[in-house]
Amino acid sequence: MTTSFHLSMDSILSFRAMTRFRYAIVIMFGMSAVSLFGQSGLLNKEDPYRYRGEHDRIPDASRKSIVIDPTFADAYYTSGLTAERNGDYDKAITLLNKAIELKPDYAIAFNTMGVALEKKGNYDQAIEAYRRAIAFKPGFANAYANLGSAATQKGDYDVAIESYRKALELSPRYSNAFYGLGFAYMEKGDYDLAMEAFETSVRLRPSLVSAYVNMATISSQRGEFDKAIKFSQTAIKINPKYANAYYNMAAAFERKGSYTNAIYACRKALAIDPNLVYAHNIMGVAYLKLGNINRAVKSLQASAKLEDSDARRWLQENGYSW
Repeated sequence: MTTSFHLSMDSILSFRAMTRFRYAIVIMFGMSAVSLFGQSGLLNKEDPYRYRGEHDRIPDASRKSIVIDPTFADAYYTSGLTAERNGDYDKAITLLNKAIELKPDYAIAFNTMGVALEKKGNYDQAIEAYRRAIAFKPGFANAYANLGSAATQKGDYDVAIESYRKALELSPRYSNAFYGLGFAYMEKGDYDLAMEAFETSVRLRPSLVSAYVNMATISSQRGEFDKAIKFSQTAIKINPKYANAYYNMAAAFERKGSYTNAIYACRKALAIDPNLVYAHNIMGVAYLKLGNINRAVKSLQASAKLEDSDARRWLQENGYSW
Protein backbone atom coordinates (compact mmCIF):
# COMPACT_ATOMS: atom_id res chain seq x y z
CA MET A 1 0.00 0.00 0.00
CA THR A 2 1.50 3.32 -1.04
CA THR A 3 1.17 6.16 1.42
CA SER A 4 2.39 9.72 1.80
CA PHE A 5 2.82 11.83 4.88
CA HIS A 6 2.11 15.53 5.36
CA LEU A 7 1.89 17.94 8.27
CA SER A 8 -1.87 17.83 7.83
CA MET A 9 -1.56 14.24 9.10
CA ASP A 10 -4.18 12.95 6.67
CA SER A 11 -2.12 9.81 6.11
CA ILE A 12 -0.14 7.60 8.45
CA LEU A 13 3.23 6.08 7.68
CA SER A 14 3.19 3.63 10.51
CA PHE A 15 0.69 1.23 8.94
CA ARG A 16 2.94 0.78 5.94
CA ALA A 17 5.90 0.43 8.20
CA MET A 18 4.15 -2.21 10.27
CA THR A 19 3.07 -4.24 7.26
CA ARG A 20 6.61 -4.16 5.80
CA PHE A 21 8.14 -5.69 8.91
CA ARG A 22 9.12 -9.36 8.65
CA TYR A 23 10.03 -11.86 11.31
CA ALA A 24 12.63 -14.56 11.07
CA ILE A 25 11.31 -18.08 10.97
CA VAL A 26 12.72 -20.23 13.73
CA ILE A 27 13.64 -23.78 12.73
CA MET A 28 14.79 -26.55 15.02
CA PHE A 29 17.40 -28.70 13.35
CA GLY A 30 17.65 -32.43 13.90
CA MET A 31 20.72 -34.26 15.10
CA SER A 32 22.23 -37.34 13.51
CA ALA A 33 23.21 -40.45 15.36
CA VAL A 34 26.92 -41.16 15.19
CA SER A 35 28.42 -44.30 13.79
CA LEU A 36 28.93 -47.33 15.96
CA PHE A 37 32.55 -47.59 14.84
CA GLY A 38 35.46 -46.75 17.10
CA GLN A 39 35.43 -43.07 16.14
CA SER A 40 31.98 -42.59 17.63
CA GLY A 41 33.54 -42.52 21.07
CA LEU A 42 35.34 -39.34 20.08
CA LEU A 43 32.22 -37.80 18.58
CA ASN A 44 30.13 -38.58 21.63
CA LYS A 45 32.40 -36.33 23.70
CA GLU A 46 30.90 -33.38 21.82
CA ASP A 47 27.32 -34.03 22.90
CA PRO A 48 27.25 -32.19 26.28
CA TYR A 49 28.44 -29.01 24.57
CA ARG A 50 26.17 -29.37 21.53
CA TYR A 51 23.00 -29.92 23.51
CA ARG A 52 23.76 -26.87 25.66
CA GLY A 53 24.33 -24.86 22.48
CA GLU A 54 28.01 -24.26 23.37
CA HIS A 55 29.25 -25.02 19.87
CA ASP A 56 32.41 -22.98 20.25
CA ARG A 57 33.46 -25.36 23.03
CA ILE A 58 33.05 -28.56 21.05
CA PRO A 59 36.34 -30.46 21.21
CA ASP A 60 38.28 -31.39 18.09
CA ALA A 61 36.96 -34.94 18.25
CA SER A 62 35.67 -34.84 14.67
CA ARG A 63 39.04 -33.68 13.37
CA LYS A 64 40.74 -36.50 15.24
CA SER A 65 38.23 -38.96 13.80
CA ILE A 66 38.98 -37.73 10.29
CA VAL A 67 42.72 -38.15 10.90
CA ILE A 68 42.12 -41.70 12.12
CA ASP A 69 39.80 -42.54 9.20
CA PRO A 70 39.42 -40.00 6.34
CA THR A 71 36.50 -42.02 4.99
CA PHE A 72 34.40 -41.54 8.16
CA ALA A 73 31.39 -39.59 6.82
CA ASP A 74 29.87 -38.94 10.25
CA ALA A 75 32.96 -37.01 11.34
CA TYR A 76 32.68 -34.67 8.35
CA TYR A 77 28.98 -34.27 9.04
CA THR A 78 29.54 -33.41 12.70
CA SER A 79 32.22 -30.88 11.78
CA GLY A 80 29.89 -29.41 9.14
CA LEU A 81 27.03 -29.15 11.62
CA THR A 82 29.29 -27.39 14.11
CA ALA A 83 30.44 -24.93 11.42
CA GLU A 84 26.82 -24.23 10.44
CA ARG A 85 25.81 -23.62 14.05
CA ASN A 86 28.77 -21.24 14.44
CA GLY A 87 27.75 -19.28 11.35
CA ASP A 88 30.61 -20.42 9.10
CA TYR A 89 28.35 -21.50 6.27
CA ASP A 90 30.98 -21.85 3.54
CA LYS A 91 33.05 -24.17 5.73
CA ALA A 92 29.89 -26.09 6.64
CA ILE A 93 29.00 -26.61 2.99
CA THR A 94 32.52 -27.85 2.17
CA LEU A 95 32.49 -30.36 5.03
CA LEU A 96 28.95 -31.53 4.33
CA ASN A 97 29.77 -32.03 0.66
CA LYS A 98 32.62 -34.28 1.78
CA ALA A 99 30.27 -36.26 4.04
CA ILE A 100 27.83 -36.69 1.15
CA GLU A 101 30.64 -37.68 -1.21
CA LEU A 102 31.48 -40.50 1.20
CA LYS A 103 27.85 -41.36 1.92
CA PRO A 104 25.63 -40.31 -1.03
CA ASP A 105 22.33 -41.14 0.71
CA TYR A 106 23.18 -39.13 3.86
CA ALA A 107 19.79 -37.49 4.37
CA ILE A 108 20.62 -35.47 7.46
CA ALA A 109 23.74 -34.07 5.77
CA PHE A 110 21.60 -32.86 2.87
CA ASN A 111 19.23 -31.28 5.39
CA THR A 112 22.00 -29.43 7.22
CA MET A 113 23.47 -28.42 3.86
CA GLY A 114 20.10 -26.88 3.04
CA VAL A 115 20.16 -24.93 6.29
CA ALA A 116 23.58 -23.47 5.49
CA LEU A 117 22.56 -22.60 1.94
CA GLU A 118 19.32 -21.01 3.13
CA LYS A 119 21.16 -18.86 5.66
CA LYS A 120 23.41 -17.67 2.83
CA GLY A 121 20.32 -16.67 0.88
CA ASN A 122 20.71 -19.42 -1.73
CA TYR A 123 17.08 -20.51 -1.55
CA ASP A 124 16.89 -22.55 -4.76
CA GLN A 125 19.94 -24.60 -3.80
CA ALA A 126 18.60 -24.99 -0.26
CA ILE A 127 15.28 -26.29 -1.58
CA GLU A 128 17.11 -28.79 -3.76
CA ALA A 129 19.14 -29.99 -0.77
CA TYR A 130 15.99 -30.42 1.35
CA ARG A 131 14.29 -32.33 -1.46
CA ARG A 132 17.25 -34.69 -1.68
CA ALA A 133 17.10 -35.22 2.09
CA ILE A 134 13.43 -36.13 1.75
CA ALA A 135 14.12 -38.42 -1.20
CA PHE A 136 16.51 -40.45 0.93
CA LYS A 137 14.37 -40.24 4.06
CA PRO A 138 10.67 -39.78 3.15
CA GLY A 139 9.57 -39.48 6.78
CA PHE A 140 11.95 -36.60 7.54
CA ALA A 141 9.59 -34.04 9.10
CA ASN A 142 12.38 -31.56 9.82
CA ALA A 143 13.45 -31.50 6.18
CA TYR A 144 9.87 -30.78 5.09
CA ALA A 145 9.68 -27.92 7.60
CA ASN A 146 13.00 -26.53 6.41
CA LEU A 147 11.80 -26.78 2.83
CA GLY A 148 8.79 -24.74 3.90
CA SER A 149 11.12 -22.13 5.40
CA ALA A 150 13.20 -21.75 2.23
CA ALA A 151 10.11 -21.64 0.03
CA THR A 152 8.64 -18.91 2.23
CA GLN A 153 11.85 -16.90 1.99
CA LYS A 154 11.67 -17.27 -1.79
CA GLY A 155 8.01 -16.21 -1.85
CA ASP A 156 6.67 -19.58 -2.98
CA TYR A 157 3.95 -19.65 -0.35
CA ASP A 158 1.91 -22.50 -1.81
CA VAL A 159 4.99 -24.74 -1.84
CA ALA A 160 5.77 -23.63 1.72
CA ILE A 161 2.26 -24.39 2.94
CA GLU A 162 2.30 -27.83 1.31
CA SER A 163 5.68 -28.57 2.88
CA TYR A 164 4.67 -27.50 6.37
CA ARG A 165 1.46 -29.53 6.14
CA LYS A 166 3.48 -32.60 5.18
CA ALA A 167 5.77 -31.99 8.16
CA LEU A 168 2.71 -31.87 10.39
CA GLU A 169 1.33 -35.10 8.93
CA LEU A 170 4.57 -36.74 10.00
CA SER A 171 4.87 -34.90 13.32
CA PRO A 172 1.46 -33.55 14.45
CA ARG A 173 2.84 -31.71 17.49
CA TYR A 174 5.66 -29.94 15.68
CA SER A 175 5.19 -26.42 17.07
CA ASN A 176 7.72 -24.78 14.77
CA ALA A 177 6.02 -26.27 11.72
CA PHE A 178 2.74 -24.72 12.86
CA TYR A 179 4.58 -21.43 13.33
CA GLY A 180 6.11 -21.63 9.84
CA LEU A 181 2.72 -22.53 8.38
CA GLY A 182 1.21 -19.49 10.05
CA PHE A 183 3.98 -17.26 8.72
CA ALA A 184 3.48 -18.56 5.15
CA TYR A 185 -0.27 -17.95 5.39
CA MET A 186 0.38 -14.46 6.80
CA GLU A 187 2.73 -13.60 3.95
CA LYS A 188 0.14 -14.89 1.50
CA GLY A 189 -2.50 -12.67 3.10
CA ASP A 190 -4.70 -15.46 4.51
CA TYR A 191 -4.94 -14.09 8.03
CA ASP A 192 -7.63 -16.46 9.33
CA LEU A 193 -5.55 -19.55 8.61
CA ALA A 194 -2.41 -17.77 9.81
CA MET A 195 -4.01 -16.98 13.17
CA GLU A 196 -5.24 -20.56 13.50
CA ALA A 197 -1.73 -21.91 12.91
CA PHE A 198 -0.07 -19.39 15.26
CA GLU A 199 -2.60 -20.17 17.99
CA THR A 200 -1.86 -23.88 17.66
CA SER A 201 1.88 -23.20 17.80
CA VAL A 202 1.61 -21.37 21.13
CA ARG A 203 -0.70 -24.01 22.59
CA LEU A 204 2.04 -26.53 21.87
CA ARG A 205 4.85 -24.19 22.88
CA PRO A 206 3.65 -21.26 25.01
CA SER A 207 7.07 -19.56 24.96
CA LEU A 208 7.09 -19.10 21.16
CA VAL A 209 7.31 -15.33 21.36
CA SER A 210 7.46 -14.66 17.60
CA ALA A 211 4.02 -16.21 17.17
CA TYR A 212 2.52 -13.65 19.58
CA VAL A 213 4.29 -10.84 17.73
CA ASN A 214 2.88 -12.02 14.41
CA MET A 215 -0.60 -12.38 15.89
CA ALA A 216 -0.27 -8.79 17.04
CA THR A 217 0.65 -7.75 13.49
CA ILE A 218 -2.39 -9.51 12.04
CA SER A 219 -4.70 -8.07 14.69
CA SER A 220 -3.50 -4.53 13.92
CA GLN A 221 -4.04 -5.07 10.22
CA ARG A 222 -7.59 -6.16 11.01
CA GLY A 223 -8.16 -3.06 13.11
CA GLU A 224 -8.30 -5.13 16.32
CA PHE A 225 -5.91 -2.90 18.22
CA ASP A 226 -6.78 -4.07 21.73
CA LYS A 227 -6.02 -7.65 20.69
CA ALA A 228 -2.77 -6.51 19.12
CA ILE A 229 -1.75 -4.78 22.34
CA LYS A 230 -2.63 -7.87 24.38
CA PHE A 231 -0.61 -10.17 22.13
CA SER A 232 2.34 -7.76 22.31
CA GLN A 233 2.12 -7.64 26.09
CA THR A 234 2.20 -11.44 26.22
CA ALA A 235 5.30 -11.45 24.03
CA ILE A 236 6.97 -8.89 26.30
CA LYS A 237 6.11 -10.94 29.37
CA ILE A 238 7.86 -13.93 27.79
CA ASN A 239 10.84 -11.90 26.62
CA PRO A 240 11.13 -8.35 28.03
CA LYS A 241 14.11 -7.69 25.73
CA TYR A 242 12.21 -8.36 22.49
CA ALA A 243 12.23 -4.94 20.80
CA ASN A 244 9.82 -5.96 18.04
CA ALA A 245 7.10 -6.73 20.57
CA TYR A 246 7.30 -3.15 21.88
CA TYR A 247 7.31 -1.94 18.28
CA ASN A 248 4.12 -3.84 17.44
CA MET A 249 2.48 -2.53 20.60
CA ALA A 250 3.49 1.02 19.64
CA ALA A 251 1.99 0.57 16.17
CA ALA A 252 -1.30 -0.60 17.68
CA PHE A 253 -1.40 2.27 20.18
CA GLU A 254 -0.65 4.80 17.42
CA ARG A 255 -3.39 3.49 15.16
CA LYS A 256 -5.77 3.40 18.11
CA GLY A 257 -5.05 7.08 18.76
CA SER A 258 -3.25 6.52 22.05
CA TYR A 259 -0.20 8.56 21.08
CA THR A 260 1.40 8.95 24.51
CA ASN A 261 1.36 5.17 24.98
CA ALA A 262 2.74 4.73 21.46
CA ILE A 263 5.68 7.01 22.27
CA TYR A 264 6.33 5.12 25.51
CA ALA A 265 6.37 1.78 23.67
CA CYS A 266 8.68 3.20 20.98
CA ARG A 267 11.11 4.40 23.63
CA LYS A 268 11.14 0.94 25.20
CA ALA A 269 11.81 -0.63 21.78
CA LEU A 270 14.59 1.82 20.97
CA ALA A 271 16.25 1.33 24.35
CA ILE A 272 16.71 -2.30 23.29
CA ASP A 273 17.46 -1.71 19.61
CA PRO A 274 18.35 1.90 18.70
CA ASN A 275 18.36 0.98 14.99
CA LEU A 276 14.76 -0.23 14.88
CA VAL A 277 13.86 2.12 12.08
CA TYR A 278 10.08 2.04 12.19
CA ALA A 279 10.01 2.64 15.93
CA HIS A 280 11.58 6.03 15.17
CA ASN A 281 8.97 6.44 12.43
CA ILE A 282 5.98 5.69 14.63
CA MET A 283 7.32 7.91 17.39
CA GLY A 284 7.59 10.74 14.87
CA VAL A 285 4.02 10.16 13.73
CA ALA A 286 2.78 10.13 17.32
CA TYR A 287 4.58 13.38 18.15
CA LEU A 288 3.05 15.00 15.07
CA LYS A 289 -0.39 13.89 16.15
CA LEU A 290 0.26 15.50 19.53
CA GLY A 291 1.44 18.70 17.83
CA ASN A 292 5.04 18.43 18.99
CA ILE A 293 6.75 19.26 15.69
CA ASN A 294 10.30 19.54 17.02
CA ARG A 295 10.34 16.07 18.55
CA ALA A 296 8.53 14.66 15.53
CA VAL A 297 11.21 16.01 13.22
CA LYS A 298 14.00 14.57 15.39
CA SER A 299 12.36 11.14 15.36
CA LEU A 300 11.77 11.18 11.62
CA GLN A 301 15.34 12.36 11.01
CA ALA A 302 16.58 9.38 13.01
CA SER A 303 14.35 7.14 10.91
CA ALA A 304 15.57 8.74 7.68
CA LYS A 305 19.20 8.13 8.63
CA LEU A 306 18.28 4.43 8.85
CA GLU A 307 17.13 4.38 5.21
CA ASP A 308 13.42 5.07 5.83
CA SER A 309 12.28 6.42 2.45
CA ASP A 310 8.90 7.57 3.80
CA ALA A 311 10.53 9.69 6.50
CA ARG A 312 13.01 11.10 4.00
CA ARG A 313 10.22 12.09 1.64
CA TRP A 314 8.25 13.81 4.38
CA LEU A 315 11.30 15.70 5.63
CA GLN A 316 12.19 16.82 2.12
CA GLU A 317 8.62 17.91 1.33
CA ASN A 318 8.47 19.95 4.51
CA GLY A 319 11.87 21.60 4.23
CA TYR A 320 13.88 19.55 6.71
CA SER A 321 17.20 17.83 6.23
CA TRP A 322 18.25 14.49 7.66
